[in-house]
Amino acid sequence: MTLYCYPGADIFPSSTQYPGPQATFFPPIQSLPYFLEGRLRAWEQRGLSVWRLDGVWHEGSSPSAAIRASADRFYLGGIAHPLTTAEQADLIAAGYGSYITTREVK
Repeated sequence: MTLYCYPGADIFPSSTQYPGPQATFFPPIQSLPYFLEGRLRAWEQRGLSVWRLDGVWHEGSSPSAAIRASADRFYLGGIAHPLTTAEQADLIAAGYGSYITTREVK
């Protein structure tokens, strides 16, 4: 049986294959209000996508397929992304350091 949603062990390796610090990027979240009856409001949280195009970082809620294809780096909103050390350094330099978590794997 093939699980189409699981990319495989080579995409998400186990912690025993790569011991040491592992960084994960959670893109920013945008809160959108929905107005209900009277003064009631509900809030929906939506993950923003982050991408680098020609050396400039951008973020948005629904980038087009052309932007996704032409971006130097692309991080889909609402998903945790494992990072390499180079990607981590680039995101910190771009101001996204508060969205990166690091844990030590032994």
